Amino acid sequence: MKKTLLITVLPVLLVAATATAGTISPALQGILDYSGPDEPVSVIVHMTDQAPIGELSASLSLSRTSRQERHSQIVVALQEAAASQNDLIAELDAGKSGGGVIGFTSYWIANLMVVQAVPDEIVRIADRPDVAWVEPNFVPELITPVVGNGGDSIDDTQMSTLGIGMAPGIAAVRANEVWEVFGITGAGRIVGSCDTGVDGNHPALADRWRGLDHPWQECWLDVLGGGTSFPTDGSG
Repeated sequence: MKKTLLITVLPVLLVAATATAGTISPALQGILDYSGPDEPVSVIVHMTDQAPIGELSASLSLSRTSRQERHSQIVVALQEAAASQNDLIAELDAGKSGGGVIGFTSYWIANLMVVQAVPDEIVRIADRPDVAWVEPNFVPELITPVVGNGGDSIDDTQMSTLGIGMAPGIAAVRANEVWEVFGITGAGRIVGSCDTGVDGNHPALADRWRGLDHPWQECWLDVLGGGTSFPTDGSG
């Protein structure tokens, strides 16, 4: 009877242990399979504990919470969820001294970390119960410029002579109706964008860039490694 019980229960325990471990994405597994044992790989580690932003947002909407209070509660929820990284951070710090971990960065807007480590270390990270899944880190790349009918790229000078006024896409999503009917124009709002480059001296941006009044480090990030501190378009 006892032997039968052990045979019956053991597979259940093994399945449960497997279910609580993180998952390595197929794309990352392919990279690990062809990486040398000492070759660092950059990955995104998604933590299991994620803030229930959908439910929180719905609750705040029902209670007609102000924008300021909504912002505060959501930020706090996101940062509290990111506290689940603490144990992993301690392990990664230890891994750095051993050479298996090259470096890592913690994020809280989504509860994840970017880690650069050797394959064996990445596998160990994925096996942790507080890790949901691990995928390859993306590599920023420039997008090929749009080419006009004449075969040349369209630059700002050409755009200024097109005389299109409001861009067709704006009217297509009926944004102009939101401005006119509801009076919501976006005035005073902070907007962030991700592009292949930005002309900081453009008339539409020259006197509006937040970096004019705040530290540039809070307002500009050159992910292509150009080392710039002002909105710049290095690809024309």
